[in-house]
Amino acid sequence: MKNLLLEILVFTLVLSAFLGISGVVLDSWNETTVRILLTTIIVFVSSVLGLCCSTIYEKQKLKPLSVIGMSICFISCLYFILMIWNYITIVNINVNIIVPLITLSISSAHICLLLNINSSNQLVTTLRFYTIALSIIMDLLIIIMLYLDAEIYEQIWAVLAILIVLGTLIVPVINIITKSKFDEKKRSKYQELDDLKKLLDTSAITSEEYEKEKNSILND
Repeated sequence: MKNLLLEILVFTLVLSAFLGISGVVLDSWNETTVRILLTTIIVFVSSVLGLCCSTIYEKQKLKPLSVIGMSICFISCLYFILMIWNYITIVNINVNIIVPLITLSISSAHICLLLNINSSNQLVTTLRFYTIALSIIMDLLIIIMLYLDAEIYEQIWAVLAILIVLGTLIVPVINIITKSKFDEKKRSKYQELDDLKKLLDTSAITSEEYEKEKNSILND
């Protein structure tokens, strides 16, 4: 799945570059060329979002969420391509469809990337949970605003946006910090066990003392 999305990503990127260069050099811009370029851009963006969703595809418990996210990206891509080629006319274009598709595609990619962070640290998992929860709340508010014509204060949008961005930035940073500390502690334990084994080999300590110290290090 990831390889397919990467191949699509590279192909659309190269095609977009080729169309852009040929349009500038040959001065051959026309309606068809623009539509092809817009189509490749839409496919490229959708592939990036789909690739983000695919990061948790291999995790059995999270696989359904990954599939849902990629499906939303595919539907969004298809809808915008139909718009570009006038299969959906301007008259029939519905903001209540476009905005949720964009919102859910980006949100799915965002949530899947956060869920791809592997950590048993309580702080990391807690911050990740609240960041995902806030992201879902914002999605729901957008849908409520569109379909129920509800007025939501700008302050609420601002606070939610700031907290989501903050959580998205600090979760991976804290994960890296805590992981580094854990790895350092783990290496320290291995070093202590290695030193202890050397003392046993040189008969500097007895087997009973070795086992006692070993259990003390492992249980620390």
